[in-house]
Amino acid sequence: MVKEIEKELEVRGEQRDRLKEEIKELTAKIKDLEQKLAIIAQELGTAKNELEKWNEKRKKYDELTRKLDQLAEGIKAVVREVRRLESELKQAEEAKKRVRELEPEVNKIPLLEEYVKKSNGLNEFVRERDQLNKDLNRISDIRQETKESIESCKDYIETEKVEEVKVEVPEELSAIEKFATKTSTEVRNTIEQINKINRELEELVSKALEVLPEPTVEAKDAKLQELKARKEGIEESISRLKDERGRIRGRISDLRQTLEMLGEADTCPVCKTKLTPEHREKVKNEVREEIELLEGKLKEVKKELEELELQKKKVEIEIDRVSKVEVERIERLKKEIAENKKEVTELYKTLYAITQIVDSLESDIRAKISAVDAKISEIEEILNDLVEKIGYKPEDPEKELKELRKKKEEYDRLKPIADKHDEIKQIFCEEQEKLKVLEAKKERIQKKIKDLGYDEREHEEARKRYEDVLGKFQRTKTELEDKKELLKKSQKNLEKLERKIAELEKDLDKLREELEAILKFIGKLNNIRSAFSRDGVQKLLRQKVAPLMSEFARKYIESFNLDITDISVNEDFYISIIKEGGEISIKSISGGEKVAVAIALRLAIAKALAGKISTIIMDEPTTHLDEERRRELVEIMKSFFKEGAAVPQMIVVTHHRELEEIADTVYQMEKVDGVSRVVEAT
Repeated sequence: MVKEIEKELEVRGEQRDRLKEEIKELTAKIKDLEQKLAIIAQELGTAKNELEKWNEKRKKYDELTRKLDQLAEGIKAVVREVRRLESELKQAEEAKKRVRELEPEVNKIPLLEEYVKKSNGLNEFVRERDQLNKDLNRISDIRQETKESIESCKDYIETEKVEEVKVEVPEELSAIEKFATKTSTEVRNTIEQINKINRELEELVSKALEVLPEPTVEAKDAKLQELKARKEGIEESISRLKDERGRIRGRISDLRQTLEMLGEADTCPVCKTKLTPEHREKVKNEVREEIELLEGKLKEVKKELEELELQKKKVEIEIDRVSKVEVERIERLKKEIAENKKEVTELYKTLYAITQIVDSLESDIRAKISAVDAKISEIEEILNDLVEKIGYKPEDPEKELKELRKKKEEYDRLKPIADKHDEIKQIFCEEQEKLKVLEAKKERIQKKIKDLGYDEREHEEARKRYEDVLGKFQRTKTELEDKKELLKKSQKNLEKLERKIAELEKDLDKLREELEAILKFIGKLNNIRSAFSRDGVQKLLRQKVAPLMSEFARKYIESFNLDITDISVNEDFYISIIKEGGEISIKSISGGEKVAVAIALRLAIAKALAGKISTIIMDEPTTHLDEERRRELVEIMKSFFKEGAAVPQMIVVTHHRELEEIADTVYQMEKVDGVSRVVEAT
């Protein structure tokens, strides 16, 4: 630290010398710049006076130029107006000439418009007459279609006479046409439906007569009742025979059981009387004969049952055939035919009403045709009169009228222009006189500009001379100010540097005093370090604690019932394991033995340092221990806590539940919804 301050003092001294030299140079430079600035100021005054003269001339020149420009714009505007009026005057003359040419053509437009109007009216009446003739043809077609439909109805109605018809028939021809077509279509569809139903009815009746005397619901019901009664009688006989077959089978079963019971028995299984061999054989033969008789009867019953089942099946087939006869459908079809015929009758009346309406409509149309013919004759006479007035018959009146209307548009457009001809001519003469006055003013202003003698190039050179001198003045002035500022800054830096050097010299003296005191203190510390080295106080502590650790460890290892006879720790904390065969390496003992030794040593350390530690934490101390060793460890720890509680508390982390016996409090790890948590065991 002292050397660093001495080095810094040397650097600061060099900086102070450089600053003093720099201040001297700056003072001389400032004096030169002040003299130079005075000379440039005189040059700047001369250049400024010259520039102000040229600026005054430029002001007058600009004012005259502005007036000249305004006159030029005015002259241009008047010239444009003269040219415009000249063009309009020419257009007015041409329009006046064209209007005189168009007047005769325009006067024909009213006559031709009337001609086109009447011609169009005539065409409308001709088209109306043509349409009425087409309507007559349509009426003829309707009458023919209606007549054919009426003829087709006659085979399906009771009478052709129609006294009074109340049917709503449209009055308009198109609607009548659609109504007639619709009615005729309904007639065809209804007749086709009647024929279709008749074919189905004939087929159903034919099938019904195969199983019934007549195709009626009553005949079907009577036949079904008869067949069901026959079926019930057969089913009663079958039931009776099945009962009899059951009784026979039961009797045969009883007899066979009796036969088995007789066997070599000495007592009758029925009456319990004593049996002789001869009597037993006689009874057996009687039983066998009865069984044979019953089996024959059982075959007869079976044959009768088969015959009855066959008869029953035939009756069921007959019932099914009768059930499938659609007599109800036959009745419905007959009703449908009657309803359809009734509908045909109504349609027949509608067709008759259509013919009456069509006859009336035909009379009306013929009357209209006569009226239209009269109108056509009247219009033709008017058209002939118009042809005489026009002087010719127009080939295409609408096209000619269109062309005349275009000419009328041209006439209407040109007429206002032609009417302004005299007015435009007067204004044109006035504008020409105005143009002459403006041209004279322009010549006077141009003479004043020439007499002024303003030269823009010389004005620009004067401005540049002034700007160059001004720039030189400002640069010199700026340089002078910069040098003065730099001098002021250097002087301040020199003052600061002087103060810093004084502070460093003071700090250096103080550090030298502190260094001397530190060196004395280091000597004392070296003496203390030597006393507390490995071979000093530490060795004395190890010599005192090692025998206690060996004694306690030996005591705890014996509780594990291992073949380890002794365990000792020397002053360098080297562990010795003794077995019956002598001292062995700790690496050669088993995993369980290593755990036991480690626990014994940790307990021994805790015992030796009693009162100096508050807690022992064991993480899986029972790893590699079998069940018996784990129990022994529990006993060791029980006794350890009984002997004066060398360690106030112990925390054990384990998967083996044996250690819960010595625990005051047990905590368990549980996983809830994938998250582990610690809970106190109950």
